[in-house]
Amino acid sequence: MTKQSFDNLMLIGRAAAGKSELIDFLKQLSESERLEKYRIGAFEEVDDFPWLYAMWQDEDLWEKLGRKRTLANKRDNVYLTLDYEIYDFTILKFNREIAKKQKENPNYYDNNTLFVEYARGQDDAYKKTLNLFDKDVLENTAIFYLDNTFEESMRRNTIRATDKDTEQTILHHRTPLEVMEHYYKTNDWQEITEKKPHGYLEFHGVKVPFVTVWNMPETLDFNELEKRYGPALDQLWRLYVDKPL
Repeated sequence: MTKQSFDNLMLIGRAAAGKSELIDFLKQLSESERLEKYRIGAFEEVDDFPWLYAMWQDEDLWEKLGRKRTLANKRDNVYLTLDYEIYDFTILKFNREIAKKQKENPNYYDNNTLFVEYARGQDDAYKKTLNLFDKDVLENTAIFYLDNTFEESMRRNTIRATDKDTEQTILHHRTPLEVMEHYYKTNDWQEITEKKPHGYLEFHGVKVPFVTVWNMPETLDFNELEKRYGPALDQLWRLYVDKPL
């Protein structure tokens, strides 16, 4: 059967790069239109933030038993990461969750596209995480990287948590400023892609297609986002279906 849509679409970039805005944009399309225009089927999202938040909340209970916090400190209802290896742990959890979906439904990817969403920072951000994904996952994955400046991420990060218009949506969340400064200020995406706007990255002997999209200036205008994301998704699809073995 000829492939009709992406299987795993990995959506990455620094925190507050606009990943949630892209998801919101795609949700405004009907399933048939999304499939025809962008090769994205009925889609689900797996995002590591809910897992991280749940583990940090569990530490609240652990602390009530007199135990020491090891994953994140809590200050003014905000969690400040203590152990950044927890982010590697969630990559392994992605592997498990993706395998679980396929086990429960061997035909899962006939009609579905799974968005794998996360943000990483520091010098080995994406080289390290992509090496942690299982080969079976990478073989069916394309990467959509949203790029912007750190200053823009900081601005968006601050604004989106106070925007009343998005209060009940996926756009309404904030990363602590200390974590933004310490962890997300730099990453290795431009290094591992050699600053190419699109192409392939090789991990575990698998050539994984990618595109990089400059996601500035910020806009929620549907027509402008269509011009920004449409050509990139089209390019990514061509790389995905034509990737070398």
